[in-house]
Amino acid sequence: MEIGRADYQERREAKIERLRERAADKAIEAQKESERAHKILSFIPMGQPILIGHHSEGRHRRDIGRIDSAFSRAYAAGEESKHLEARANAAESNRAISSDNPDAIDLLRVKLAKIEKSRTFAISANKAIRSAKGDAAKACAALQALGFTEGQAADLLAPDFAGRIGIPSYKLTNWSSEARRIKQRIEALEATSAREPMPEEKIVAVTIQEQDNRVQLLFPGKPSDEIRARLRSNGFRWSPTSGAWQRMPSAWAWHVAREIAKAVTP
Repeated sequence: MEIGRADYQERREAKIERLRERAADKAIEAQKESERAHKILSFIPMGQPILIGHHSEGRHRRDIGRIDSAFSRAYAAGEESKHLEARANAAESNRAISSDNPDAIDLLRVKLAKIEKSRTFAISANKAIRSAKGDAAKACAALQALGFTEGQAADLLAPDFAGRIGIPSYKLTNWSSEARRIKQRIEALEATSAREPMPEEKIVAVTIQEQDNRVQLLFPGKPSDEIRARLRSNGFRWSPTSGAWQRMPSAWAWHVAREIAKAVTP
């Protein structure tokens, strides 16, 4: 079967647009609340204290309370607007490769190739430095022959805080770990792509189906607190759009879905 969702890009863009619209709405709300507070404040003479015992005392206190509340709401709405805008920016600039992307396998292969190229290049650089046997000029020339600029070569030959030169081993280790992780994701996605979607199953009153690159559980009503807790602890999340509890497909996801369905009281 095809991996991902055909409408992945549209869904991504719609999410960003929703976040920006909500951010704009909150910004407008903040502005209105601020204006409301300033309007009330304008009716109170500058520096006017509360006149204890005067007939205006009650109104004055109420106005101060309304001003404080309006400014508090304005601040909260403004902060929420900033938070939503930050989420929209993060979603727009996010370069993580989603399994919902139909091109995920190809994109992961490109990413893997870049990592492996960087690691191979780093190994060659460290080998060139070792071959120079302490001769800085020879090492610099060898690094430049690999494609480093003179400045980059000088930086690599400058000892770090631990006295090490070249590209540190922890970077090579990190690249190896990342390459391993990406290979595993590619294998998992290829396995998903190679298999056919599981047919719909019904256990007691619960329907289990595979749609939109998700294993979905459809309950006849709202599940109990215990069932919902079990769903969440096993990676299932409620989707208002689908009207189902769902998670990414796998043999384990189906196994858990069946076990949860069996636990539902008819």
